[in-house]
Amino acid sequence: MRTVEPGLHNGLGYLVTKGKYGCVAGNLGKSMGHVTANLYYLDHEMYVAMMSNRSDVPLPLAPFLQRWLGPGE
Repeated sequence: MRTVEPGLHNGLGYLVTKGKYGCVAGNLGKSMGHVTANLYYLDHEMYVAMMSNRSDVPLPLAPFLQRWLGPGE
């Protein structure tokens, strides 16, 4: 499950990709009234879970990651 293969989807909403902070695996979700992010940054061995009961604003994921991991690549 940790192999990065762009374009490969398993239908479960689970993602594995490479981003600004290295390889990340997890799930992003949104429905009426809430939004969530559950992500594991493999290169940093860091798990991030964010939830909000406001689906009209984005989660502050980028500022959080910049604070704890730096500017990234």
